[in-house]
Amino acid sequence: MRVAVVGCGFMGQKHANAYKRMAGVELVAVCGWQENNREFIEETFGTAYFTSFDEMLTITRPQVVSICLPTYLHKQYTIRAAQAGAHVICEKPIATSLSDAEEMIEACATYGVQLYIAHVLRFFPSYQNIVNQINGGEVGQLGMVSTRRVVEHPGGKEQSWYNDDAKSGGVIVDLMIHDTDFVRSLLGEVESVYAMRKVSVDQQYGVVTYKFVNGTMANLEALWGFPGPLTAACRVAGKEGVIRYNSETSSSVRVHKTALDQTIPYEKYELSPLLKDVYQEQLEHFMECIQLQKQPIITVDDALEALRLSLAANHSALLGKPIVMSDFYNEISKGGRGE
Repeated sequence: MRVAVVGCGFMGQKHANAYKRMAGVELVAVCGWQENNREFIEETFGTAYFTSFDEMLTITRPQVVSICLPTYLHKQYTIRAAQAGAHVICEKPIATSLSDAEEMIEACATYGVQLYIAHVLRFFPSYQNIVNQINGGEVGQLGMVSTRRVVEHPGGKEQSWYNDDAKSGGVIVDLMIHDTDFVRSLLGEVESVYAMRKVSVDQQYGVVTYKFVNGTMANLEALWGFPGPLTAACRVAGKEGVIRYNSETSSSVRVHKTALDQTIPYEKYELSPLLKDVYQEQLEHFMECIQLQKQPIITVDDALEALRLSLAANHSALLGKPIVMSDFYNEISKGGRGE
């Protein structure tokens, strides 16, 4: 299949590099806005570089377009790609507002193309291991999940758009949404959300507690402004044990089982993730879904709900009180907090 990538920053290069290695895929173009990127892109990825999106579509006629642009541009370029008859793989989050996300979904349906949102966390081996242990009954009935994700502040000189909530959604929508999607995939639908958020010039911190319809709870923490590389952690507590993952100490997932007398915990085993490019695995999955017309692991409805929950969390932090999701849905339907 003929594929083009729009955006040549970190994620754009991840996508281009993955496509370059994939069998049955031809990377026909990369599109960016700066002419001085031409030599690097053409030499690194062996493909044409365009500074005009429309010209790229006309000349290369891609069947699939990967959109790796700032979040506030997702709607515009998704719709333009769909109008050209190209399937769309768009980086997360799907958009910064529910109205934009719904327009993207509607446009792709209207023009008969597929839309996939790249929530890559579900493809990481460590998180797949967590799911496998839960599905295997290793910790029994789930009661509580906690996650932590911290990284350097992305809003530097050339990426100041991160500092504008209207363009990025802030740390809860942009960064924590990884974990929001993941815990929802484990625990189901959310009944209510309570959040707090602190914003300064060089840091942005959010903590969110979700109460799920089935009675389980999840506590999520995210930080922009961490003085070091991205680190993540996840702990899943069940009636029969606890699953722990922390990227700072190990790339492995550990399962701690409760002993027969229910008082002495012991470590059952450790799982080491396979060495693989998760971005390539994700894109291969999406390409297979396009070719075989199969449903993806992460559906567009999953991406839409992850955004809805993140926006509800931002609204809770703004009001300083819990938000009942059924009330939030009603408010959105009346033209409220969909932005």
